Amino acid sequence: MKRKKETPVNAARHERDCRICAHRDREDIEREFCEWKPVAAIAKARRIPRASLYRHVRAVGLLDKRDRNIKAALARFIERGHAVHITAAAYISAIQAYAKINA
Repeated sequence: MKRKKETPVNAARHERDCRICAHRDREDIEREFCEWKPVAAIAKARRIPRASLYRHVRAVGLLDKRDRNIKAALARFIERGHAVHITAAAYISAIQAYAKINA
């Protein structure tokens, strides 16, 4: 899915004012986001506003990086298939997609 073109961010201003850039767990926050951990869970665990996290990931270009890491999202979906109500077709489709990524 193509994203609409974002207006350029002033990197120096962003870094100066951003709560995530100043956060001691910045690298972990960014890694968790790119591994498709839910934004609400990241924000709650790190005690940061979701809006700050979304603003940060847009400013530093993590949305595209996360999209390229779809393998992590599929793996999480497959791992939790036993614990949530999903259709067999959805589960099999996820496994097939995961296998194609690994190939």
